[in-house]
Amino acid sequence: MGELQKVTPLPIKKPVITKTYQEEQATECSLCNDTEFIILDNNTVGYCECRKQKELQRRIKSSTIDPANMKVAFENYRIMPHNKKMYECVTEYAKNFDEIKGTQNNSLGFLAVVGEATIKAANMRERQQLMAEHNNFGLGKTHLQTALALDLIHCGYTVLMVNDADVIAELRAAQFEGEINNKIANMADVDLLIWDDLGKSKYTDWVQTQVYQIINQRYRSGLPIVFSSNEDSETLAEKVGGAAVSRLYSMCRGRWIESEGPDYRLGNDRS
Repeated sequence: MGELQKVTPLPIKKPVITKTYQEEQATECSLCNDTEFIILDNNTVGYCECRKQKELQRRIKSSTIDPANMKVAFENYRIMPHNKKMYECVTEYAKNFDEIKGTQNNSLGFLAVVGEATIKAANMRERQQLMAEHNNFGLGKTHLQTALALDLIHCGYTVLMVNDADVIAELRAAQFEGEINNKIANMADVDLLIWDDLGKSKYTDWVQTQVYQIINQRYRSGLPIVFSSNEDSETLAEKVGGAAVSRLYSMCRGRWIESEGPDYRLGNDRS
């Protein structure tokens, strides 16, 4: 038998620890590992190039815009004779917001010619006639407000877009959770508050008080409000209170727009 040759064992290599698939998927920026900071050539800390995009994403998320409306824009708004004035007013407002926001009359409101409350109070025959002659639904108010919100968010402004029904429900919940002051402060402090369907909900004296506080704080701070309502000036005052509407009117002077026309959702106007 020949001699057994001595075999030299191969060196054991330590495994290279890499990120898991889940970790790699969770990291959006490989330069800063999502910290938004990087080391610069002079060994100082600076912002990563991804920071602007992440700030934009945070502003969009905090705006509470319906995710289904993220593709809404001025460019895909359907302009018709009865909503052309609304479109021109909002696009002008967006274009000149930087100058408008610092003025006394820095807000904008869309109202009905004949309020929903008046139409509901009429008898059936009158109601049908009023609805046919003074429709305020389906004019594209929410589309324009959403397009405005997204436009200003991309310009670096903080925007909060709320729906009346959601706001009132959240205010009532915040009352019992002891968070009412924080809720009001959140609505009072953003660069622009957009309030869709103002006056749609059932308003009690307590709700009127909270809504007045939000509007009054923005009025006193010189911060703009853009709102839409299916009520007219008188019926809106009955819903949200005369003091709140008085302040809104003062803030919206020159941009207090009453509109009506066919509801495009029902196919009444295909022009």
